[in-house]
Parts: sequence; structure tokens; C-alpha cells
Amino acid sequence: MNGEIQYYKIILKVQSPVHIGSGRTLKKKEYYYDHRMKKAKIIDLEKFAVLINSKGLFDSYLEYMSYQGGYDLREYFRRNRITNSELESVIAYEIDSSDLVIEGKQFDIDTFVKDAYGKPYIPGTSLKGCLRTVLLANYIMSSSSSYDEDRKAVRNADFTKRQKDLLRQEGRDLQVKTFYTLGKLNEKPKHRFNAVNDIMQGIIISDSEPLDTDCLALCQKNDRKLNGDVTNLPTYMECLKPGTRITFDLKIDTAVTDITVEFILDSIKLFARTYCNCFLNAFYKTPQTLPDNTVYIGGNTGFPTKTVIYNMFGREEGKEITVKILSALGFRAKNAGDISLEVSPHILKTTMFNQQQYRMGETEITII
Repeated sequence: MNGEIQYYKIILKVQSPVHIGSGRTLKKKEYYYDHRMKKAKIIDLEKFAVLINSKGLFDSYLEYMSYQGGYDLREYFRRNRITNSELESVIAYEIDSSDLVIEGKQFDIDTFVKDAYGKPYIPGTSLKGCLRTVLLANYIMSSSSSYDEDRKAVRNADFTKRQKDLLRQEGRDLQVKTFYTLGKLNEKPKHRFNAVNDIMQGIIISDSEPLDTDCLALCQKNDRKLNGDVTNLPTYMECLKPGTRITFDLKIDTAVTDITVEFILDSIKLFARTYCNCFLNAFYKTPQTLPDNTVYIGGNTGFPTKTVIYNMFGREEGKEITVKILSALGFRAKNAGDISLEVSPHILKTTMFNQQQYRMGETEITII
């Protein structure tokens, strides 16, 4: 197939705190929390090792770290007469935490993904995964009858007999049907599952340009109910602040895919409108519409932003299917909700920043 490489820039503007997890959690012995300034100060471990070695504290520190209980790092500094100036010399960066609701205890911090130089960034795979979901939703909604058998498979699935990987087979079938269409390997039925057939190979998204740690804030996970009541949860995350701008390179190989920028933007618009109409506007004091270029990225954004259930089934049946899935996962009381409630899940994932409540992971995308 003949084609060309088309080059674009993607710009994400963060509208609400975004968390892309690194997989690393900082424990109370790995950072210093300044209660007076309400800031978490993250230690540069290499500099800190040099400092404690110079003060003859290396063995003491190893013993402190090996003991699972005990006091936090701030108390360790006090007991070993590490001065404020010495502390400041080993700080890698500090994060504002003025919006947290804590009860005097130090807490674990889920860190944001960073590059080899300690700079936050968003992996291209995270954005591509987000776009893959909205593209799939558009294919389903624009060719509805072609997916009748897929809807039937989901309706008839007995989720109560599945302990994990709910909808794994159905989801894979959807992916294969929609994206694995290049036909490079057709000799055996199993080859249709090979990613070499995936038209999304033609969508190449770079990792974002690195950001400064000043873009980070410490946010707390909240659950917001349909009536607007909010429960603060003991989960704390490094997040990109609202207003942050993130840039990616996008290449489209037209020899591999017929997906265009226009189709991507139409898909984003359709997904945002469906999400709002089928889920978001059921919650008290949430918007009736979203900007057409809204995408949700990262962790803790909620089930409806990561799946195409509402796109496949609409609001009412989508709610019923979601109740079945979440109930099978053990979320009956907390998230799934009674079938009589307006939506499922009946929890909206939110957080606080600068004394305002935000939905997690909301960004606006521009492609130029």
C-alpha cells in the first residue's frame, strides 16, 4: 500500500489534576513532610546517601529503614541533628499539599511517572490508549448494526462465574474486529489476534516533552456521590496541575491506516458527548455539556472513561450492564449501585486543587 507520513503536534491542556502512575509509592521514611508549610519534600536519595555517610549515620539509617514501624523521616532528622540547611541540600523537589485532608499522620504518595532526569512526562502509550478507546467508540456508534453480535455476547456473559478479566474475551473480539484488519497473517485463525494486523500501528505518538516538577501538586482521591456529597479517601497522588500544557509529536502513516486527524477529533467529540449525556450529568451540579475536545487521561478517572459500554448500549441498558460487571467485581455496595439509581457506577472520581473540586484526568486536546 502506497502512502505518506503525516506530521502533527498534539497539545494537551490540563483542565483538572492528571495522575499517570510510575508504579512507585513513597513511604513515610522516603520523604519529608513539612506540616507548617503543607509541603511534601522529596529526597534525592543519592545526595542523601552522601550526607548521612559524611555524618557517620549510614549504619543508623540502614537500621531505621529496615524496621517496618517507627517514626517518619522528619523525626529521624531531628534525632540525628540534621539541620534545615542540610535537609534543603538533599531535596530533589517539593510539592504543595495544601488541599489534603489528613489527621496528623504521614501518608504514602503515589508518584507521577518521570524520565531518567527526574522530569514528569506523559508516555505516548498513555495518550494512544486513550485515543484507541474513543476511536473504538466511534466505530461502534457509526456502524451500530455491525456490532449486534458483540452486544449479544456482552448481554449473555455470565459475569458471576468470572473472578477477574471481566469482558476480556469480548473486549479482545471488539479490538480484533475493529482494528486488526490489515490481513498480514491469515493462514490460521489465531493469527487474527496478532498485533501485526493492527491499523493503530499507523498512529505513532511520542512521549511528551518533559515537564518541570513545579507542574506537580499533591492531590487526594475523593468519591463524589450523585447528590454531591464527597468522601475523602486515604490515597494521595502526584498530579499535574490544571493549566499545564503538554506537547507530543504525532505521525500518521497513511500506508498502514486510514484514520485521519479529522476522524480522531470527531471520535473525541462523540465520546465526550456520550460520556456527558449517559453518565456525567446525572451527578448534582455537573455540566450538561463538555468542550468537544475533552479527553480523560491517566488514573482514577472512572470506569465510563475507560470503556465503551455506554457507547455500545446507551444510557439505560449501559447502566444495567455496568451494574452486572461491577457487582461481579465485588463493588455492589460502594460503586455499582442499585439498578434503580440513575447511573452506574454511582460514584464520580474527583479531587481538590486550590480549594476547588475537580473531576480527575480531564484535559482538552488540540492537534496542529
